[in-house]
Amino acid sequence: MRKKYVVRWELEGRRVPAGTPGATRRREFTGFCQKIAGRDVMLGRVAETARLVLAEKLRDSELQRRGVTPQISGHHQLIAESIDLFIASLEAKERSAGYLHIQRFMLEKVSSECGWLRVSDARLERLEAWIAGKRREDASSAGRFSAATANNYRIAWTIWGNWLVKSGRAMFSPFRGVEKTNPETDRRHVRRALTPEEVEFLLERVEAGPVRAGLSGRDRAMLYRLGVSTGLRARELSSLTPASFHLDHEIPHLELQAKFAKSRRKAHQPIPRALVAALAPYLARKSRTAPIWPIVGPRQNNLGRVVRADCAAARGDHPNPAPGFLESRPGAIIDFHGLRGTFLTALASKVPSSVLGALGRHASVQTTEKHYVSHRLASLAESLEGAGLSWFPKGSPDKRKTMKRNGPNIERAASIFKRFTDTLKAHELKAFLDKIRPILEC
Repeated sequence: MRKKYVVRWELEGRRVPAGTPGATRRREFTGFCQKIAGRDVMLGRVAETARLVLAEKLRDSELQRRGVTPQISGHHQLIAESIDLFIASLEAKERSAGYLHIQRFMLEKVSSECGWLRVSDARLERLEAWIAGKRREDASSAGRFSAATANNYRIAWTIWGNWLVKSGRAMFSPFRGVEKTNPETDRRHVRRALTPEEVEFLLERVEAGPVRAGLSGRDRAMLYRLGVSTGLRARELSSLTPASFHLDHEIPHLELQAKFAKSRRKAHQPIPRALVAALAPYLARKSRTAPIWPIVGPRQNNLGRVVRADCAAARGDHPNPAPGFLESRPGAIIDFHGLRGTFLTALASKVPSSVLGALGRHASVQTTEKHYVSHRLASLAESLEGAGLSWFPKGSPDKRKTMKRNGPNIERAASIFKRFTDTLKAHELKAFLDKIRPILEC
């Protein structure tokens, strides 16, 4: 085996034609190679791996010499062809059109900008260098290439690499051992849940609103109402037909087919009885088998814009809107998926965690609480005050205010009274009652 090098010209982290003004000429190690059957064959960048590949190539060469056709390796396949086959394999698994679009976009973008022509060109270190370059550009231009976006690119190429191994096109994934960054350190798209007042006013105004994205105001109002009442995602809602609803059942619910659910599992989501009365006449006017809200495109971005346009119009109709009322701003973005967060946030303080996770249809309730439940500062402060912390200084105004806000501490007084009255004498009992009287009067 021998080492092989190539000369590359790069400008600002990108490969450019030779002689480009300002470009840097760099000699880059591409891997080990060996002449087999009169031509140079690339074996890989790691010596140990290259020896294994060389043994496989020599075996294949010997089989061909004897007239036996060996299995064709995928290392020299054009990466564009490989991506097409990979996307076709995902499509065969009935992945959504939006998912396929995003996966293809990320794979083709990286392979094009990194100059990868064949499968053997794809390498983890080049992917990380490309991501680092994008992150530097993003920092200087305040773009949208966040840590979560970087992780999405890493995941896409990891899945592609694993597919190479499973389909027999490679002995190992070139992206094995990839490490993701913590997305919490650089969150750009932070959604917020709507308050009950915002939801009520929005639904009232949207009902009489204009047509947006091909949906009338009445259609959008029912779509939003179902979103905040069931927590279904946009694609799941767009798959529903009148036949999906079972309003006459003992427990009114809708049936979500497995191929449209994110978890790929069939689901039965209950519908609040208060919504059934409005749904029944609405669905009666729709075709039994046609989708009610056919609004989801490949990227679903248009639906977020529609929600924000409806919120802006509703806020303009409010006679005296409070600061932030129905407003979308950095760190508190309103979009359609935020309706799911509104649904789960409203339930978080009223149902057990197990029920919350079941209604959110997540594999773990921690996922529901981490990504979808917004703990408002006011509710946290109320819970803190209600805890009745007892280490305030005696006679402290804070303690007196807390007692007045929470009412008489009857349970505490009763437990103390029961514990000590049996052992107290008459004069001791009188002194004890004098001490607890201020607690009962607060």
